[in-house]
Amino acid sequence: MFNKRVIFRMGSVTPTDQITKRRDYIEINTSNACKISGNKILMKERFTHGKIPTAKWFIVKSGDLQKRCDTGKYFSEKVSSALNKWKQIIVKRYNSSGGKGIYLISKPEDFDTFFRDPNGCNQCPECLKNYIFEKYYTYSREYRIHVTKDGCFLADRKMLIENAEERWHRHENNSVWISENNELFDKPSNWSEIVNSCVDALKSVGLDIAAFDVKVQNNKHKDPKWIILESNSAPGLGENSLEEYKKILTQIING
Repeated sequence: MFNKRVIFRMGSVTPTDQITKRRDYIEINTSNACKISGNKILMKERFTHGKIPTAKWFIVKSGDLQKRCDTGKYFSEKVSSALNKWKQIIVKRYNSSGGKGIYLISKPEDFDTFFRDPNGCNQCPECLKNYIFEKYYTYSREYRIHVTKDGCFLADRKMLIENAEERWHRHENNSVWISENNELFDKPSNWSEIVNSCVDALKSVGLDIAAFDVKVQNNKHKDPKWIILESNSAPGLGENSLEEYKKILTQIING
């Protein structure tokens, strides 16, 4: 048992003084850290500053937008240049989740499609600042790794279902979760290094506990490369995952 009040945030950005006026409380995940984690642009800035292995990225501003006189299609020299170099680009709204607000650009015309999408920019140049443009990595494995400053306490592999129509990104409607005790988990040979990167990423955004989505090359590579896609201070939890969170939170609270 403990006498102090505990504030544990799962994505909430409500300031502490609006929750309690008491001074004797334990705070797990500050409102500012949740704000940074929930905003992909702020999160990526922290990742870059902390030298976290993540996808190469950039932002497109309204001034970068151009329109072709011959076709009437919108384009960006910044995007076209990156596309020539990277071959494919993923566009993510700053607060995208669950596979929504994410687009794949494989050719210049795809930028025009994204820009005109009613669910995207909807032809609003100013809205471009709300998106990040990332290099698309073809690494075949993706994991969700839950960590505290002491390391990983829970992990799952996210695998595409057999008949998934979209195969370039994994989300709740086209994937299943494989637990660590399943042989299909296929733990990377450099797992400890990946976990250490997740802990560094946790510290870079200021969280105390969070989940990180990580893409990793397959084990045909002697030393698989990986990138941390994003942090998540409010991951969806099943019954077993919830129990693991209860255990780790009790440890944190009891010191």
